[in-house]
Amino acid sequence: MPMTYFQKSYRDVVFAGACSAANRAVAANPTITPRSGKRQRISGDAKPALRDRRLKTSTALATVGVLNLRKASKFAFDIVMIVVSCPRSKVQGPQSKISACSFDFRLWTFDFRLSTFDRDIDLILVLPVIVNNIASSQGLSVSNMDDIPSRVAETPSRKAEPIHLTPGVIRLAKWCGVLLAASAILLLPAPSGITAESWRLLAIFVATIMGLILQPVPGGAVVLMGISAIALTRTLSPAQALAGYADPLPWLTLTAFFISRGMIKTGLGRRIAFLFIRAIGHTSLGLGYALVCTDMMLGMIIPSNGARCGGITFPITKSLAEAYDSRPGPTAGRLGAFLMTLVYQGDVIICAMFLTGQASNVLIAKFARQATGINLTYGHWALGALLPGLLSIVLVPFLIYRLFPPEVRHTPGAAEVAKAELDRLGPMSRAERIMLTVFAALTLLWMTGSWHSIDYTVIALAGICSLLITGVLVWEDVLTERGGWDVFIWFGGLVMMAKALSDTGITRWFAERAAGLTVGWQWWSALAVLLLIYFYAHYGFASITAHASAMYLPFLVVILTAGAPKYVAALSLAYFSNLAASLTHYGTTPAPIYYGAGYVSQRTWWRLGLSASVVNILIWVTVGFAWWKVLGWW
Repeated sequence: MPMTYFQKSYRDVVFAGACSAANRAVAANPTITPRSGKRQRISGDAKPALRDRRLKTSTALATVGVLNLRKASKFAFDIVMIVVSCPRSKVQGPQSKISACSFDFRLWTFDFRLSTFDRDIDLILVLPVIVNNIASSQGLSVSNMDDIPSRVAETPSRKAEPIHLTPGVIRLAKWCGVLLAASAILLLPAPSGITAESWRLLAIFVATIMGLILQPVPGGAVVLMGISAIALTRTLSPAQALAGYADPLPWLTLTAFFISRGMIKTGLGRRIAFLFIRAIGHTSLGLGYALVCTDMMLGMIIPSNGARCGGITFPITKSLAEAYDSRPGPTAGRLGAFLMTLVYQGDVIICAMFLTGQASNVLIAKFARQATGINLTYGHWALGALLPGLLSIVLVPFLIYRLFPPEVRHTPGAAEVAKAELDRLGPMSRAERIMLTVFAALTLLWMTGSWHSIDYTVIALAGICSLLITGVLVWEDVLTERGGWDVFIWFGGLVMMAKALSDTGITRWFAERAAGLTVGWQWWSALAVLLLIYFYAHYGFASITAHASAMYLPFLVVILTAGAPKYVAALSLAYFSNLAASLTHYGTTPAPIYYGAGYVSQRTWWRLGLSASVVNILIWVTVGFAWWKVLGWW
């Protein structure tokens, strides 16, 4: 009985149709000799035929790509790599035919690329285009497509052979993307009223953002290169190019990293976690809430969610899962998979709740002040997030518990483990007491900044000095805090670029052009649409910093132009920048740590992330907006 298209995978159908055409070519022309799939040199006469074959094959690939728009962003790179890696075969005979084995090898390569697409392509429409394009590149024709399904059953499936790219090739491709981004701006004429230097600054800024997204080198190095390019091209003077490091905000972030080093070094963070677990960790859901509460308390002052995760919460989470014999594999569902997902989703909410929730929040606050004049201090940020944040902290873990329940529901042993760890730690040491005092003092002074008018960067510096004087930290701790210095470099550079762009008038020019997009819209409808686009655009970003740097200011300007209140526009985008990281297993720094533990599949991670995103959006645009109205902010 002939097979239908839906009884075979797309791989088998495409491979079978093409191989059938190749086999008929061999039978019809004895001059075509099967050869190995290895690369071989081609004579000059055959090069036009090879070019034609590549062109038609990439046309077929483009046809499939157009029909699957969800993969369009990745598809152009795939086409280039396939065509470049096209195997060459020696041409034989006067008719200059391509060998059948080379034809098969091409289909293996093409088949591997096709298998990366979601299986929602209408292959009945696409298959004739694919086979005819590839077969015609051999000088063949496929006259009857109707019998392909019957030939599928006669042709054995072959496993796709992946294309292995060296790190050097991947890095080169990323650098090409960075340079193309700059070139695309420079090749366009500068708009009226924008100087050549300002347009060049925009090109360097766009290239820097593209570098932060693609990461051919670490983010700090990318920004340092951008600063150097600005000075070398005389777009700005050296003093102007380095002005970002004189801004207090990068220093605030750096000092907060030093404080996080003290929390981890003294063991105070672990003690806080075990205290929460001992108190409410008698069930699996309570255990999750205990870990999230630990992260929330640390997030009040530690701006690195990676440090909070890697140094405190993740090791404890993993050890608790293993204590219940839950490890990656068949036993993952006992407890570990649930905890990994819940703690990460809680961390994303905590990132949104505090100015120190994650490193780029201070940068977002800087952008908001440039565009709106609103000064999002530590207290303002935390107060605006208080009610919606607490509601998300309560509801999202419960949602995860309902959608992805663990096999182990009661965990009395976790409280016993926590009690044993606290007994082992013993009474608080002198260093822990000093660290706790500094922690409490900094939090209190930051939250009451409007009363005493002391800049919160100065408060943070005073806290670091007290830790150095008391010996809780030594100078070597400051020098070896690599994460803090990395953030300091890229943060200071981006602050300078954003301010310089604002001074050039490019932001105002963009606002005037973008105003036409929302003409006639109510501000709330424009806000709703743009917030959703902004939120789900995070699928294309591997960090909150890259997302906010690329999109926060432009979207804020467009929303303000539509007439939205300043506080609503600035705060909603600020909080959404963090909440959007819930979507994927690469959304922010802790994501690959929790996902990489191996407890949760990618499909489950994305499904739960999407579900959590819906709940978070509903909470923050309803309860959040109402809360800001009560506060009198709009």
